[in-house]
Amino acid sequence: MSTPPQSQTTGTDTRSSTLDRTALAIVCVGAALVAVLLWHRYLSHWEQLWTDLIHDRSAHLDFGVQAASDLRNLRVVGLLHDLNSFRSWPPLHDGVLVGIAILISGSDPRAAVLPSLLAFVGTSVLAFLMTRRLVPRWRNLGGALAASLVLVSPTMRAFATDVMIESSGAFFILLVLYAAIRVQQQPSAPAWRFRAIALTALFLTKYNYWLIALAGSIPTVWWLRSPMRRSALPRSTRWTGRVIVLALVAIAAWHGFLGGTAIAAATLAAITATASVVLWSRTTGRDLVADEPAVRILLRWHVAPVLMRLCIPGKFQGFLWYQSPTTNRGEAPKSNPLGGIGYYASAAARDYHTTVIVAVVVGLFLLSAGIAWKRGLLRSGAGVLLLVIVVALPRNRPAPEPQEPLPRTDDAGRLGRSRSGRGCPRRSADPPPELGCGSRRHDRDGGAGTVEAFVAPC
Repeated sequence: MSTPPQSQTTGTDTRSSTLDRTALAIVCVGAALVAVLLWHRYLSHWEQLWTDLIHDRSAHLDFGVQAASDLRNLRVVGLLHDLNSFRSWPPLHDGVLVGIAILISGSDPRAAVLPSLLAFVGTSVLAFLMTRRLVPRWRNLGGALAASLVLVSPTMRAFATDVMIESSGAFFILLVLYAAIRVQQQPSAPAWRFRAIALTALFLTKYNYWLIALAGSIPTVWWLRSPMRRSALPRSTRWTGRVIVLALVAIAAWHGFLGGTAIAAATLAAITATASVVLWSRTTGRDLVADEPAVRILLRWHVAPVLMRLCIPGKFQGFLWYQSPTTNRGEAPKSNPLGGIGYYASAAARDYHTTVIVAVVVGLFLLSAGIAWKRGLLRSGAGVLLLVIVVALPRNRPAPEPQEPLPRTDDAGRLGRSRSGRGCPRRSADPPPELGCGSRRHDRDGGAGTVEAFVAPC
């Protein structure tokens, strides 16, 4: 059988590479244009975003204003204190992204949605790149279709001009999935590092998103099962650590994951788990860490940052509280643990797609993708995406409070229009003049919490 000439193969690869770059550029430009249109529409009625005081977005803006105020006034201790006070949500979205957006914009509260808008663009681009890596034929066309579904989704567009975490969370989830697919197809130390950093970023964005994305790591754990068993700690040491951790978590649960006793017990549990990991990496697991770059990179860039955060007093307790049933009362019948599947189907048909027909077509795409993966027609890594979807569906459930992500047009906004910060949550005493209105949470340990004064003249 004859082999094609080297020059012909090179020419084909060059044309394919040029086509791939052109398709990516078109998707990026299209996503940017959609973002500009959304931003323009948002500016015309941005104050209507704040029609409900008792809402999570009030707390997200509040945290961002706190961080921006600390940075602008060089209050390092205050910044660390405010970042440490984030209990229900980790600090990446509110404290870092929203805070920097408000700081750079000159304290304009309208800029608080810019991280979500950029994440919306990034989500569509990642959908394109991820799909292109998985399908064997018509790669750019399939990727463009996936990106288009993100760009036309009503709920995705609504969250793109909101200060809520959903848009950033979608971006980081797809970033983790893309990194996992890249590791499956082209394993290398940089690819593993990229995956570990993406997982850490997702953990610092929202805990339940991180737990869902961890499902994509199951193949990695399965791959490492034999060397992990060979390097395991002695049985007595393993069980001692597990019993201590479970007992301390049980004590925290007995107190409803609230209060000083729960904080102390959960913190000791996190410290015990961290000590077990350190002991393993320095003794029986030392050879595995040295021989397997993937294990070493994951420990350094993901496991270590996660454990360090959970060892801070109040953080593991907040993590457990956020995942416990006590925060989701009345959301789904207790007798139906898979109620999230029905809820997601309803939300997908009503909110995430333009029409029910589009939702049905997307569902058929998902079914056909599962069949194609089962028959080996998709590229390596498709199983990671399908596994995360299967894990995510049962966990979807309605929020305890009405979220209303779509801006209401029948209610006048309560925020002022001035760039001085009028209308943003204000501090109870001496707001910094640069920000006009500062903010200070009335209750830091809860969810949305309350704000002492809202939409009051500065």
